[in-house]
Amino acid sequence: MWDVLDKFSIITGIIGFIPIVVSLCLLLRQERRQRFYLRQVRANPGSRPAVLIVAVGPVKSEIRTQVENWVRQQEWGRELPADSIFECTWDRQMEPDDVVPLLERLRHQRVAIIRQGATAIHLFYAGPVAVAAMIGAELSNGCPVHVYHYNSGEGRYVNWGLLDWADSPAAI
Repeated sequence: MWDVLDKFSIITGIIGFIPIVVSLCLLLRQERRQRFYLRQVRANPGSRPAVLIVAVGPVKSEIRTQVENWVRQQEWGRELPADSIFECTWDRQMEPDDVVPLLERLRHQRVAIIRQGATAIHLFYAGPVAVAAMIGAELSNGCPVHVYHYNSGEGRYVNWGLLDWADSPAAI
């Protein structure tokens, strides 16, 4: 009986040790990644953009591919890593009660962008104007946010300037 109990405890100990090793590997990987971003920001201040795609509504949720293709054609986006593109979507019709959950999603994405050490955010938005105003208020306090609008006549995105008008070159 003690032999069986001894073997059972050894097997249980080995199985219990596996999640600890996996957790340690994930933690070390995340720490290494954060140190990499910190070194990169210190070495090249002002040169770490991030893309934030916010799509609200059932029809507007397919803009990610279009935005990614356009960003890859821009000089600032050619070398942009895939993990620097963030997305916040709401796939159904927006109701007033849905604003708080959407802004919570947006805050989580903003925290991820900040953790990555982004020095500028390029915002691509599709959705209602009222929600855009709330998103603008949410993003206005932080790094510069460049707002893009899709010009369907030209088939490209146009930079309409910085979210904070006081920082915009046109305001100076």
